[in-house]
Amino acid sequence: PCLLAATIAAGGQATRPAPPVQVFPTSPIWRIEVNAAPVAPPVASAGRLYLALQSGVSAYRLDTHADVWQSPIVATGPMAASDDRLIVAVNDELRALDAATGAVIWSDRPGPLTAPPLVHGEWLLVASGEQVIGYRVLDGTRVWSRDTGVVEQRPAVAGTRVYVPAADGRIVALELASGEPAWEYDVGIRPTEPLVSGDRLFVGSAGKRLCSLFLDARARRADWCYNAVGAVVVGRPAADDTHVYFAALD
Repeated sequence: PCLLAATIAAGGQATRPAPPVQVFPTSPIWRIEVNAAPVAPPVASAGRLYLALQSGVSAYRLDTHADVWQSPIVATGPMAASDDRLIVAVNDELRALDAATGAVIWSDRPGPLTAPPLVHGEWLLVASGEQVIGYRVLDGTRVWSRDTGVVEQRPAVAGTRVYVPAADGRIVALELASGEPAWEYDVGIRPTEPLVSGDRLFVGSAGKRLCSLFLDARARRADWCYNAVGAVVVGRPAADDTHVYFAALD
């Protein structure tokens, strides 16, 4: 659970309006005791929460935290989930577990993953070696693979395209159905995980800048790039209707 702490200053006259009332829950709804340390972040889908521990993978109901199933499979990297499948990486192997029972439905050996897997609708996208591979998440059919160079961050999907952050600095736009390249743009070495917001893609990089790219044909050029002088940009940006937010190591 995530706990938030609120403090109230004592004494003195107020010189500015009070902040708005905190509406995010500040008390745990439920908690469970786990018997081993986590090995990957939890994921959730279709009313289930999945935990990856040193003792194996477990599924719980999100509403009541009731135990659904447990598997001895030990994940070696981040997981991904659809309504019907839980994707677990075990060394150089991908395993797709039935979300309802934990049984292994299909497996494949793409090699060790270099970035977290991504589930989008019926698609599973994984990066291994210097390739991105597109699977049908339900049955494990390998539909396409594309040489992109090493990928260290999760891609982003919008509409009919997937946007891949290659570690050499290129954002590579691929057609989701076929893996065919559409365009690419250099944003600086080791891009962050990209964010799609509206008609733009926002991405930072270790090249010390944050770029805004158009998703349509104009994306062969940047809308703008902001130079974060002396500061490596880290993490996926966030955006609202009028602003984009990012973190840098200064």
